[in-house]
Amino acid sequence: MFLCVVCGGIIGSLAACCWEDAILKIATGCTGAYISVRSLSLVVGGWPDENMVAEYINNGTLDLLSNEFYYYLIAVVVLTIAGIVV
Repeated sequence: MFLCVVCGGIIGSLAACCWEDAILKIATGCTGAYISVRSLSLVVGGWPDENMVAEYINNGTLDLLSNEFYYYLIAVVVLTIAGIVV
């Protein structure tokens, strides 16, 4: 396990040196989109707890998720793409 962590760290640091701008754009786009939509959902409501989503995935009962969750998910994807492009 430790060897995998060390190898992953080495590969990740080499990739960061080569593609620094792309990695920063992707990371900030994903993080910013999630934080923005998640904070909005705290005010508006409708976003289920992350532990509940993991439980739904494990049980195969994703149909119990509300429609609002899928709207938020679409918003995260759209804002991520916008954050990476802009």
